[in-house]
Amino acid sequence: MQIILGQKKKLKLKIVKMKKILSVALMFAAFALVGCKKKDDNKLKIANTRITLTSGATETIVVKPSADGCLFTPENELIAYVNPNGVVTGVTIGVTYITVTNSAKGFSEKVEVTVNPVHDLFRQPRLVFGSTIAQVKEYETRTIDAEDLDWIGYKGENPNIVGLIYQFDIISPGLDMVTVVTPKSTFSATLDFIEERFVYLGYDEANKVLLFISNDLSIGVIMDHPSAKELPILMTNYIALDPSDFASAASRTITPALSARVKRAMERAQEIRNK
Repeated sequence: MQIILGQKKKLKLKIVKMKKILSVALMFAAFALVGCKKKDDNKLKIANTRITLTSGATETIVVKPSADGCLFTPENELIAYVNPNGVVTGVTIGVTYITVTNSAKGFSEKVEVTVNPVHDLFRQPRLVFGSTIAQVKEYETRTIDAEDLDWIGYKGENPNIVGLIYQFDIISPGLDMVTVVTPKSTFSATLDFIEERFVYLGYDEANKVLLFISNDLSIGVIMDHPSAKELPILMTNYIALDPSDFASAASRTITPALSARVKRAMERAQEIRNK
């Protein structure tokens, strides 16, 4: 009997001991869960990893729980730029990325930014310089108005565009310049159309034209100034640019060489249009 009572007593002690161990284990587990939760709560997350804008529109990158200590770095400021507070502004049509980093928290993530057009006056011409005549014809859906060995003229597809001319260099074969002819009455709308797709470079006083550049600095847009001529049309000329066209890559100052090219381009386009 005493043996049985002794065994029961030992069993009770073991049960009490196991309960204590279990209580301590549960307590540590609870602390661990709370600690994990606090750690997760402090982990940075971006609520809007994809942003869609139009030129001039803004949207703020939302970092949770807080953007304190975050650095916002744009990939291409000619498409979209961002201020120190994470406010993104659309510049020209395209897709780019903004990297959000917080070195103190070991955080880094990219936000995709897409800038869409508002003004769609006409279909954008093929602006791949060096293209062959066959490649241009394959791209174009407009009706051919006239053509020669070194140029093709197309009729406009709607009242916003009178027509366009693709010019080719015979010596070094390939697309050399594209001229889009629009009614001068649509000058303001055409300017908006261009500014959504190109960045303003400056005004060439010598040739009375407005100049723009593309994001990769490979295309120049030469736009007739409305006061330059009394014609009822507006001629916008797209030409390939070269680094030598700029006195300084940083300031993008127009050189005399570029002004001369602008003048030749305008004269050639005018000659073809008169044909």
